[in-house]
Amino acid sequence: METDRILFHSILTRYCENVVGGSVTLASGGRVLWHENSGWARLEPETPSSASTQFRIGSITKTFTAVCLLLLAEEGLLDVDSPIHEHVPELGGIRATLRQILSHTSGLQREHPSPMWETFEAPGAGEFEKTLRDVVQVSSPGLRWHYSNLGFGLLAEVVRRVVGSFEDFVEERLFRPLGLRDTTWAPREPFALGYYSDPYDERFMPDKIFNMRALSAAGQLWSTSADIARWAGALAGLRREIVSPSVVEAMHVPHAMTNREWTAAWGLGLALRHRDGRVLSGHDGVMPGFTAAISLDRSSGTVAAALLNAGTGVDVIGLTDELVAAAVERSPSLDPAPRVRVPCPPELAGVLGRWWSEGLEFVFTWNEGTLRAVQAVSPGEPARFERTETNLLRVISGRERGEVLEIVRDAAENVLFLRWAGYPFTRRPYQWDL
Repeated sequence: METDRILFHSILTRYCENVVGGSVTLASGGRVLWHENSGWARLEPETPSSASTQFRIGSITKTFTAVCLLLLAEEGLLDVDSPIHEHVPELGGIRATLRQILSHTSGLQREHPSPMWETFEAPGAGEFEKTLRDVVQVSSPGLRWHYSNLGFGLLAEVVRRVVGSFEDFVEERLFRPLGLRDTTWAPREPFALGYYSDPYDERFMPDKIFNMRALSAAGQLWSTSADIARWAGALAGLRREIVSPSVVEAMHVPHAMTNREWTAAWGLGLALRHRDGRVLSGHDGVMPGFTAAISLDRSSGTVAAALLNAGTGVDVIGLTDELVAAAVERSPSLDPAPRVRVPCPPELAGVLGRWWSEGLEFVFTWNEGTLRAVQAVSPGEPARFERTETNLLRVISGRERGEVLEIVRDAAENVLFLRWAGYPFTRRPYQWDL
């Protein structure tokens, strides 16, 4: 493990040559693999960064906002495909759905129609509502990806009108159950000061600190790297009792490509990136004097969180992506996470094994409490099924998501064949005598 720590430290050093300080946590399966605090939380007086030092996480806040919307949708309290003006009628002619806002495909202007990034005074609740009539769309909804901080302020307004307080809802449903004791809406001691790095003489100058007020859902939170790594683990599916598998899956479905190479996309509240044949997800955050990022590899449950008090010149997403990739590549040196072993229900035993459809072979297995199916020659992501009735299952992720698998039986309850998404699956190739 010492060689792993040396490698992780070298990656951190290479990316953070021009920062005041920071904190980084790398974890897998909910277990911390490596944690390091570097540099200074404050230059005057010189105060070292520590595990308890809070940094501003900026737009990583949006991942909390997205989960809140999806939890309310899961509970039937709102529909993510409903238009925003149904929830916030003051928007008038704005036409975009909550899903489009979550995926930054709403066409909404990037920022609130006020000079907040000049004055560093964000609107309060009353001013925010009064200025909603001034909001415009810079493109048609669904046409293209266009990042919008304003959109997430509007999503928080939807939450407020459903449950009362957005901030209280986040704390009750996410902070407390996950034990995020160092994650707060306002900084608490010890917290780092943010610094701007002068590009000409390498001086570090204290940067602005301001309260985003009515737009807090877009970038207000402060936290530690340990807390945010724990949160990243929940987004990777490690805390199913708090962030359900259906919410995690919804966040990872790509809705729009964000570069011409088609290597980067956006889901619901999460960015998705191809890196060396692996899909990583996450989010970065930039506020005056601070940069932050989380990267997640769902397949291994490996996550990285980096919080830095430097607002410019750092590829923080590159840092967390490379840390995750390095940890995954070196996974043989890690103790494997214990597998969840749940016996296959007797009524599904006759479904397991090899099946054929249209000359293609598929393998059905029972794994970690779920029926799964993959194509034998080019497996790809496995289809995962959830039973809805005795002989009916629905795909909840992977191939043919949303489609139904029907188990067809004879009078003695033996499995004759399967019907999946309308296609028959038989035990032998080209078996037409069903």
